[in-house]
Amino acid sequence: MTRSLQAGFTLILTLFIGCSNTGPTGTTTDHASSGEHLYQYTGRNEASAIVVQGWLRLNVESDNRITGSWHLEPVNDSSANLPLGDGTLLGEVDTKGLASINLHPTFADNNLILTGILQNDLFDGQWSWITFAGPTKQGVFEAKP
Repeated sequence: MTRSLQAGFTLILTLFIGCSNTGPTGTTTDHASSGEHLYQYTGRNEASAIVVQGWLRLNVESDNRITGSWHLEPVNDSSANLPLGDGTLLGEVDTKGLASINLHPTFADNNLILTGILQNDLFDGQWSWITFAGPTKQGVFEAKP
């Protein structure tokens, strides 16, 4: 019994220390200010060819959640199978500026995920189209005001 009590105490202490380093609750990241930001989006495939262009409207909330809308169009036939068009998005950004945004937050599959560094003047990183089979297509993106 003493050993399990000690293990439980260690787990709680580890969680407490880990959570205390995430920054204060209710503050926005230093990398992207609260409020709405409009970005022009360019997505490239694995061969660095531009396959998608459009825009992202991101609203960074005070608790670091991201909401907004998007419009993406194919540039050539190689992106014809991607889930493009218009929609709403949902994501979050940590205190270091690392953002993860799902362009299809209500889908169990067919997700288009953007992961990268979010700043007021640039959001860039990797995009990935994820289906039930796993990542199906991926590439890099850049979004600028």
